[in-house]
Amino acid sequence: MLKITLFGCLTLFSMAASAEHQIAEDVRSVAQLLTDQYAVLVEHSISVIKDDQSDVIFATFSIEGFQGGNNFQPFIVAFKPEFRTEDSPPFQRIGAPKYRMLGIRHLCPSPSVLYRHDSLAIHNGEVTGVCETGDSESEFTVEVGPYDLLIEH
Repeated sequence: MLKITLFGCLTLFSMAASAEHQIAEDVRSVAQLLTDQYAVLVEHSISVIKDDQSDVIFATFSIEGFQGGNNFQPFIVAFKPEFRTEDSPPFQRIGAPKYRMLGIRHLCPSPSVLYRHDSLAIHNGEVTGVCETGDSESEFTVEVGPYDLLIEH
């Protein structure tokens, strides 16, 4: 019994690690599409967050140096796992999921405004956080819409 429990725990852990790895790879691909000839993805800025109340997975990341400047632009992207299913009832899931991108948005309205990583929280399907510049802060809220991410500052 202990072997079965241990195997189950290891399987769940490896699935979660695999999902996080796949999302990080997808973020790298998205960043390649967003950058210009000067900008680069800040590798250590990639953060993957799972919403426990839905199956949406959010990732945040930053791109540095657009147009050769010394600036950071933070982004948030949402993914949803989609599985192949059997062709006949009960339509059980087959294999590993493919993560479909639901949308991508800037987190803060300007490159001079910084996103505070420790402020990100998920509650009832909404992501909230704080952008700050010098001595002022502004909150943002991100919702997953039917076809895109909706953001309010």
